[in-house]
Amino acid sequence: MSQDATVDRQWIDEEKGLVNREVFGSPEVHELEKDKIFRKSWLYLGHETEIPNAGDHVTRTMAGDSVIVVRRPDGTVGAYLNSCAHRGVKVCRVDSGNTRRFVCPYHGWSYGTDGALISTNFDALYPEGTDFTTMGLVPVTRLDSYKGMIFGNWSSEGETLDEFLGDFRWYLDVFFARTPGGAEVLGPPQRFIVNADWKTAAINFGTDNTHVITTHIGPMTLSSTPFTPPDLMAAMGEAVQVSTGNGHSCSLVSLPGDRYAHYPKELHDLYDEQLDDDQAGLLANLAIGVSTVFPNLSFIENTPSEVEPGVFMKGLLLRQWHPIAPGQIEVLSWQFAEVEASDEYKQAVHVRAVNDFGVGGLFEQEDVELWSSVGSTTTSPAARDHPFVFATAVPFMDTPVTDHAGPGNAYRPFVAEITQFKFLQHWNKLMTEGA
Repeated sequence: MSQDATVDRQWIDEEKGLVNREVFGSPEVHELEKDKIFRKSWLYLGHETEIPNAGDHVTRTMAGDSVIVVRRPDGTVGAYLNSCAHRGVKVCRVDSGNTRRFVCPYHGWSYGTDGALISTNFDALYPEGTDFTTMGLVPVTRLDSYKGMIFGNWSSEGETLDEFLGDFRWYLDVFFARTPGGAEVLGPPQRFIVNADWKTAAINFGTDNTHVITTHIGPMTLSSTPFTPPDLMAAMGEAVQVSTGNGHSCSLVSLPGDRYAHYPKELHDLYDEQLDDDQAGLLANLAIGVSTVFPNLSFIENTPSEVEPGVFMKGLLLRQWHPIAPGQIEVLSWQFAEVEASDEYKQAVHVRAVNDFGVGGLFEQEDVELWSSVGSTTTSPAARDHPFVFATAVPFMDTPVTDHAGPGNAYRPFVAEITQFKFLQHWNKLMTEGA
């Protein structure tokens, strides 16, 4: 295979389930992804509960660009390129805060939280008739939200957010909108750098069910969950992985027990009020739920932890993988809980999520160590001619099961690489369009 990714794009052998290693580390692939995927996809920018008040703002990365997400004076949400129209300096230089205006530290140009230019600091020097309304912050081309989750898109063409999410909205509701108040962020995201390709992380979180029983057997054994590893192993026999199209997927493990046994009792009636019967049935006995929204957003609700006899809680964690260089990502990690949950429960969820999947979390350390080791084996001369193997997907790709109540195509066996390969097929489709 040619090493020029812009010329030879036959990265995936769909019949054999093989993927060329340059997909996970090639500089040429990294550059092509910027235009083919990240400049045209709906990208997660944050949650509305991060910016509840007028002037609240956060800075995020969107297809390599710094973006300000802000609550405007009228209560709506805006998103703008974090770049002064004068000389390009970042006008917001903090991760989060509250402000009445953004002022460029270079020459003093100032902008309202609606993105409009307030003053150049030397307005009188400009030619008569200058249209200052054209000199505001550049807005994100398309901005939309779903159940409090804010997404942006630099392209004016293509699917709406609802079309892009499609049937996966049903699953987002189960995790992020299962009570009337919905979910809320429990604090600012943790941020850290990992030497790994963003796709390695995305398919690991949402769809790599095999590694759970090898990589994470230690923490699973030591965890305070009411389920033993043999219990979970047995449950995986009936568990499903689900693909809803557009590269989105989730993996769902259920275990028998009392309805909503591992969630706070005060929330049970709210679940029944908010969810349809099939959604409530899924949540009722859910042990583990992990998902990836294409391209680079993942979340996990991990196994329940017993905080006192008969009282359980589960950590809900949202994760984003920003590519910043070939084989390197910045990771953003948020914790969530239901708005109606008690403060004590929210604190317990926050601590559990950080302990398991924070920067130094038990599961996180194991994943990151292995992801980092992949990088050196993707572009080295001896390795790059030998493709990665996803062949366990091939026998099952066209035979979804029929006993799953939710939308999309559900598959077994749970440990086959079906939805991982479907994610990569969608990636390959976008990367080769127009070739």
